[in-house]
Amino acid sequence: MTCPGGVGFAFTLTTIRRDSKERQMSNHLALCDRHRDLWNEASRRKELNRVFQSDADLAKSVTVAEEEFLNLVITHYELGWRFAKTVGPDEVKAQVRDVRNFFALPLPLAIWEKTKIDRNQRFVRFVERAMGKRLTD
Repeated sequence: MTCPGGVGFAFTLTTIRRDSKERQMSNHLALCDRHRDLWNEASRRKELNRVFQSDADLAKSVTVAEEEFLNLVITHYELGWRFAKTVGPDEVKAQVRDVRNFFALPLPLAIWEKTKIDRNQRFVRFVERAMGKRLTD
């Protein structure tokens, strides 16, 4: 004997999974668009060149444009981190590599240190671990 609602439940479950995959793909495409926009902005705006220099002199003040751009990038990383957690471990590993490389640069690291207190603490722990820092929490 089968449960009368069994077919309906299976159909609903299939629909939910399909909708979830479609939403996931839509979110991924939106994240890719934003990623492209950010890096296009960085290459278009010469005043942001120092952001990507591994030998950037921190004795020279971080400009408003640099700080605004870096805050946008960090927020973008957090959105990517949230998305990666829903997709799976391979995406999270890729995110770890990106974070480690980006925050190895002097200006991104300086802005991170300045602003991390005001950010989502789970994301902060993720970034700190990705950078190989020991956590004391």
